[in-house]
Amino acid sequence: MDIILMLITSGVPGFIVYSILYKKVLISEHRYNVHNKVYLISLYTVLVFALTLIALSFIISIDSIREIIPDSQYLRLGLKLLAFFGTSLLVAVILGFWILPLIIKPLNKINFNKSLFQDSKSALSEAITTYNFETYTPYVYVFDFENNNIIEGPVRYIGQDDILQFYGPQENERSEFEEVVELFNEQCDENFEKAQIVLDSVNKLKYYVLHVDIED
Repeated sequence: MDIILMLITSGVPGFIVYSILYKKVLISEHRYNVHNKVYLISLYTVLVFALTLIALSFIISIDSIREIIPDSQYLRLGLKLLAFFGTSLLVAVILGFWILPLIIKPLNKINFNKSLFQDSKSALSEAITTYNFETYTPYVYVFDFENNNIIEGPVRYIGQDDILQFYGPQENERSEFEEVVELFNEQCDENFEKAQIVLDSVNKLKYYVLHVDIED
Protein backbone atom coordinates (compact mmCIF):
# COMPACT_ATOMS: atom_id res chain seq x y z
CA MET A 1 0.00 0.00 0.00
CA ASP A 2 2.88 2.36 0.79
CA ILE A 3 4.32 1.82 -2.68
CA ILE A 4 0.93 2.51 -4.27
CA LEU A 5 0.57 5.72 -2.27
CA MET A 6 4.08 6.71 -3.37
CA LEU A 7 3.10 6.17 -7.01
CA ILE A 8 -0.01 8.28 -6.51
CA THR A 9 1.82 11.18 -4.88
CA SER A 10 4.56 11.08 -7.52
CA GLY A 11 2.08 12.38 -10.10
CA VAL A 12 3.55 10.19 -12.85
CA PRO A 13 0.18 9.02 -14.26
CA GLY A 14 -1.15 12.58 -14.28
CA PHE A 15 2.00 13.83 -15.99
CA ILE A 16 1.59 11.16 -18.67
CA VAL A 17 -1.96 12.34 -19.36
CA TYR A 18 -0.87 15.99 -19.34
CA SER A 19 2.00 15.23 -21.76
CA ILE A 20 -0.28 13.39 -24.18
CA LEU A 21 -2.81 16.22 -24.20
CA TYR A 22 0.00 18.74 -24.68
CA LYS A 23 1.44 16.77 -27.62
CA LYS A 24 -2.02 16.65 -29.17
CA VAL A 25 -2.15 20.46 -28.77
CA LEU A 26 -5.33 20.20 -26.71
CA ILE A 27 -3.72 22.15 -23.90
CA SER A 28 -0.76 24.48 -24.05
CA GLU A 29 1.54 25.57 -21.27
CA HIS A 30 1.03 29.27 -21.83
CA ARG A 31 -2.54 28.88 -20.61
CA TYR A 32 -1.51 27.76 -17.18
CA ASN A 33 0.81 29.05 -14.50
CA VAL A 34 2.93 26.64 -12.47
CA HIS A 35 0.34 26.21 -9.73
CA ASN A 36 -2.47 25.41 -12.13
CA LYS A 37 -0.24 22.98 -14.04
CA VAL A 38 0.44 21.12 -10.79
CA TYR A 39 -3.29 21.20 -10.07
CA LEU A 40 -4.10 19.65 -13.46
CA ILE A 41 -1.45 16.93 -13.10
CA SER A 42 -2.76 16.12 -9.60
CA LEU A 43 -6.32 16.02 -10.92
CA TYR A 44 -5.36 13.67 -13.75
CA THR A 45 -3.42 11.47 -11.30
CA VAL A 46 -6.40 11.08 -8.96
CA LEU A 47 -8.65 10.34 -11.94
CA VAL A 48 -6.25 7.69 -13.28
CA PHE A 49 -5.93 5.90 -9.95
CA ALA A 50 -9.66 6.03 -9.25
CA LEU A 51 -10.36 4.38 -12.59
CA THR A 52 -7.51 1.92 -11.98
CA LEU A 53 -9.00 0.82 -8.65
CA ILE A 54 -12.41 0.37 -10.28
CA ALA A 55 -10.90 -1.67 -13.12
CA LEU A 56 -8.86 -3.89 -10.80
CA SER A 57 -11.80 -4.45 -8.47
CA PHE A 58 -13.83 -5.67 -11.43
CA ILE A 59 -11.01 -7.90 -12.71
CA ILE A 60 -10.30 -9.48 -9.31
CA SER A 61 -14.00 -10.25 -8.84
CA ILE A 62 -13.84 -12.62 -11.82
CA ASP A 63 -13.65 -16.19 -10.48
CA SER A 64 -11.26 -17.44 -13.14
CA ILE A 65 -8.84 -14.64 -12.28
CA ARG A 66 -9.03 -15.27 -8.53
CA GLU A 67 -8.19 -18.92 -9.03
CA ILE A 68 -4.79 -18.17 -10.59
CA ILE A 69 -3.68 -15.75 -7.84
CA PRO A 70 -0.74 -17.44 -6.04
CA ASP A 71 -0.98 -18.35 -2.36
CA SER A 72 2.37 -16.80 -1.49
CA GLN A 73 1.92 -13.43 0.26
CA TYR A 74 4.94 -11.92 -1.47
CA LEU A 75 3.91 -13.20 -4.88
CA ARG A 76 0.42 -11.77 -4.37
CA LEU A 77 1.87 -8.42 -3.36
CA GLY A 78 4.20 -8.36 -6.35
CA LEU A 79 1.39 -9.36 -8.68
CA LYS A 80 -0.90 -6.66 -7.26
CA LEU A 81 1.74 -3.97 -7.65
CA LEU A 82 2.51 -5.07 -11.20
CA ALA A 83 -1.18 -5.16 -12.08
CA PHE A 84 -1.75 -1.77 -10.46
CA PHE A 85 1.18 -0.12 -12.24
CA GLY A 86 0.37 -1.67 -15.63
CA THR A 87 -3.33 -0.86 -15.40
CA SER A 88 -2.71 2.73 -14.29
CA LEU A 89 -0.35 3.22 -17.24
CA LEU A 90 -2.96 1.79 -19.62
CA VAL A 91 -5.69 3.98 -18.11
CA ALA A 92 -3.48 7.08 -18.42
CA VAL A 93 -2.86 6.38 -22.11
CA ILE A 94 -6.56 5.73 -22.81
CA LEU A 95 -7.54 8.92 -20.97
CA GLY A 96 -4.95 11.02 -22.77
CA PHE A 97 -5.49 9.73 -26.29
CA TRP A 98 -9.22 9.04 -26.41
CA ILE A 99 -11.44 9.91 -23.44
CA LEU A 100 -10.30 13.40 -22.39
CA PRO A 101 -9.94 14.67 -26.01
CA LEU A 102 -13.65 13.88 -26.46
CA ILE A 103 -14.34 16.26 -23.58
CA ILE A 104 -11.76 18.95 -24.33
CA LYS A 105 -12.46 19.30 -28.06
CA PRO A 106 -16.08 20.45 -27.58
CA LEU A 107 -14.89 22.84 -24.89
CA ASN A 108 -12.36 24.26 -27.33
CA LYS A 109 -15.15 24.92 -29.80
CA ILE A 110 -16.95 27.08 -27.24
CA ASN A 111 -13.82 29.14 -26.66
CA PHE A 112 -11.72 26.99 -24.35
CA ASN A 113 -9.21 29.84 -23.94
CA LYS A 114 -11.65 31.40 -21.45
CA SER A 115 -11.61 28.38 -19.13
CA LEU A 116 -11.33 28.63 -15.36
CA PHE A 117 -7.74 27.41 -15.53
CA GLN A 118 -6.56 30.35 -17.59
CA ASP A 119 -4.51 33.22 -16.19
CA SER A 120 -4.96 36.80 -17.29
CA LYS A 121 -3.25 37.08 -20.65
CA SER A 122 -1.19 39.71 -22.37
CA ALA A 123 -2.35 41.37 -25.58
CA LEU A 124 -0.02 39.16 -27.63
CA SER A 125 -1.19 35.98 -25.91
CA GLU A 126 -4.81 37.04 -26.41
CA ALA A 127 -4.20 37.67 -30.11
CA ILE A 128 -2.46 34.34 -30.67
CA THR A 129 -4.95 32.21 -28.73
CA THR A 130 -8.09 33.85 -30.11
CA TYR A 131 -8.81 30.74 -32.16
CA ASN A 132 -8.60 27.03 -31.46
CA PHE A 133 -5.14 25.63 -32.27
CA GLU A 134 -6.74 22.52 -33.78
CA THR A 135 -8.61 24.59 -36.36
CA TYR A 136 -6.25 27.48 -37.05
CA THR A 137 -2.50 27.94 -37.02
CA PRO A 138 -1.42 31.34 -35.67
CA TYR A 139 1.16 32.73 -38.09
CA VAL A 140 3.16 35.60 -36.61
CA TYR A 141 5.40 38.17 -38.29
CA VAL A 142 7.68 40.08 -35.91
CA PHE A 143 9.05 43.46 -37.06
CA ASP A 144 11.00 46.11 -35.25
CA PHE A 145 9.92 49.73 -35.43
CA GLU A 146 12.15 50.19 -38.50
CA ASN A 147 10.02 47.57 -40.30
CA ASN A 148 12.83 45.00 -40.33
CA ASN A 149 11.58 41.42 -40.29
CA ILE A 150 12.97 39.80 -37.12
CA ILE A 151 11.30 36.41 -37.49
CA GLU A 152 8.15 34.89 -38.92
CA GLY A 153 6.41 31.56 -38.89
CA PRO A 154 3.65 29.41 -37.40
CA VAL A 155 3.60 29.54 -33.61
CA ARG A 156 3.42 26.31 -31.63
CA TYR A 157 2.70 27.99 -28.31
CA ILE A 158 3.40 31.12 -26.33
CA GLY A 159 5.08 30.80 -22.95
CA GLN A 160 5.44 33.05 -19.97
CA ASP A 161 6.68 36.59 -20.64
CA ASP A 162 5.38 36.24 -24.23
CA ILE A 163 8.17 33.89 -25.31
CA LEU A 164 7.15 32.42 -28.66
CA GLN A 165 7.99 28.93 -29.87
CA PHE A 166 7.79 28.63 -33.65
CA TYR A 167 7.40 25.47 -35.67
CA GLY A 168 10.61 24.76 -37.56
CA PRO A 169 12.56 24.72 -39.67
CA GLN A 170 12.11 28.27 -40.87
CA GLU A 171 12.74 29.40 -44.42
CA ASN A 172 15.69 31.68 -45.03
CA GLU A 173 13.68 34.20 -47.02
CA ARG A 174 11.56 36.56 -44.96
CA SER A 175 8.58 38.55 -46.10
CA GLU A 176 8.92 42.24 -46.72
CA PHE A 177 6.92 44.58 -44.52
CA GLU A 178 4.76 45.75 -47.43
CA GLU A 179 3.90 42.14 -48.32
CA VAL A 180 2.81 41.41 -44.77
CA VAL A 181 0.67 44.54 -44.60
CA GLU A 182 -1.04 43.55 -47.85
CA LEU A 183 -1.63 40.01 -46.60
CA PHE A 184 -2.85 41.40 -43.29
CA ASN A 185 -5.35 43.68 -45.02
CA GLU A 186 -6.62 40.80 -47.15
CA GLN A 187 -7.34 38.71 -44.07
CA CYS A 188 -8.97 41.69 -42.38
CA ASP A 189 -11.35 41.94 -45.32
CA GLU A 190 -12.16 38.23 -44.94
CA ASN A 191 -12.53 38.28 -41.15
CA PHE A 192 -11.12 41.20 -39.22
CA GLU A 193 -10.90 39.15 -35.99
CA LYS A 194 -8.42 36.73 -37.60
CA ALA A 195 -5.82 39.45 -38.20
CA GLN A 196 -4.45 41.48 -35.32
CA ILE A 197 -1.51 43.80 -34.64
CA VAL A 198 0.18 43.97 -31.25
CA LEU A 199 2.66 46.75 -30.49
CA ASP A 200 5.36 46.22 -27.88
CA SER A 201 6.55 49.73 -27.09
CA VAL A 202 9.04 48.49 -24.48
CA ASN A 203 10.98 46.21 -26.84
CA LYS A 204 10.00 48.24 -29.92
CA LEU A 205 8.45 45.32 -31.75
CA LYS A 206 5.36 44.89 -33.91
CA TYR A 207 3.58 41.55 -34.08
CA TYR A 208 1.35 40.87 -37.07
CA VAL A 209 -0.80 37.89 -36.06
CA LEU A 210 -2.78 36.00 -38.67
CA HIS A 211 -4.79 32.82 -38.23
CA VAL A 212 -4.50 30.34 -41.10
CA ASP A 213 -6.92 27.45 -41.60
CA ILE A 214 -5.08 24.17 -40.97
CA GLU A 215 -6.86 22.60 -43.94
CA ASP A 216 -5.29 25.25 -46.16
